[in-house]
Amino acid sequence: MESFGNNADRFVREAHHTIVHGIPSERDQQTICSYASRSGEFYIEKENIDVDMAFASFHIMWQDLRFNICNLETSYLPNSDIVDLDQRIRDNISHHLSYSCRFWGIHLHEAEFEGALAMQVKAFFTCPRVLYWLEVLNLIKALENAVPVLKAGVNWLMGHDQGVPTTALDAIKFVQTFGTIILHSTPHFYLSALPFTPTTCALHKLISPSFLHISQVACEHALDWPTTQLLLKGKKDHISSIAFYEDGKKIVSTSYRSTNLWDVETVVKIDSHVSTTRVSSVAYSPDGTRITVGSDTNGSICLLDVKSRMEMRCHRDPHTEAVISVAFTLDGAHISSCSEDGKILPWNTEPLYFKVVTVIETQGKIFQAVFSADHSRIATRAHPSIICVWSTHTGKPVGNL
Repeated sequence: MESFGNNADRFVREAHHTIVHGIPSERDQQTICSYASRSGEFYIEKENIDVDMAFASFHIMWQDLRFNICNLETSYLPNSDIVDLDQRIRDNISHHLSYSCRFWGIHLHEAEFEGALAMQVKAFFTCPRVLYWLEVLNLIKALENAVPVLKAGVNWLMGHDQGVPTTALDAIKFVQTFGTIILHSTPHFYLSALPFTPTTCALHKLISPSFLHISQVACEHALDWPTTQLLLKGKKDHISSIAFYEDGKKIVSTSYRSTNLWDVETVVKIDSHVSTTRVSSVAYSPDGTRITVGSDTNGSICLLDVKSRMEMRCHRDPHTEAVISVAFTLDGAHISSCSEDGKILPWNTEPLYFKVVTVIETQGKIFQAVFSADHSRIATRAHPSIICVWSTHTGKPVGNL
């Protein structure tokens, strides 16, 4: 590593997501040979390291995970109000435990099958330590990793014709159902979430002998997990529009003057964008990099960048009345907007050329507009039950359904 400026005690380091992130792929044989010859005894073979790292991660978690790892004395305070929580985390959760809890699923996903490793995974899924692992993830603000990591473990076992403990599937539903409770207060992970775990699920049967003194549900205790996977709640404003990201892991919702991004797995609000006008409709670009929103106050259309949280472009008055629906084409190159003013506007989404391609005039209120796969046509839904297909090039109708 090279020194930073004139201070020899400071260094520039490349940040890797995992320890093996910087190891070259096996596919590049020339690079592999070059690295091997230069590194000698320090060379690490990518095909073996993930198995070793998975074993090491489980060993560390078996050794270090425990109930109430940060010795929190009260359940009356949310995590945000515990003054010395950061210091407790530094004192009780080592770097190697934090790493193991975050990344064992990634190493397992890349690892070749070994029977002994499969036994470790199954044993982990069928003991209370899986709960202590979730506790640590919550404390280090990585609970959003829980469901992807659990699914990685399940898929690895299934991919090698291994039986999957039902407790692993229950743990996924547990996080999805009680994620907001866990995030709010770590002690209530045990005090408020565990008591309401459905009585017929394998996770409830696993944890009951270890937590004999938690509260008991007196009547109407749920027998199975709720069919509703998650519930997103705004504060005071009604939710006007929602849209799924293509991979199904994120939802964008709009309400009065705000656009919110949610993690579906943990029901966590990832981000929020405050608008100057009331937002009525929203759509995600297929690649997940942009969001388009329409206003119901001044008919404006805005294109937002997800990563920077900034408005890329915004047209303030393309419609004279509320925008009811917006939609992207499959390639993300165009969007459509329809309004109570009876207009359907196809847009070019390039930031430098964000403009209307053509204007489609209708005789009444349009409730929805969607593109065909090749974005040459737009189908609209109008009152009372009329579906019309329009040419995006000419703005003329090509048929009614």
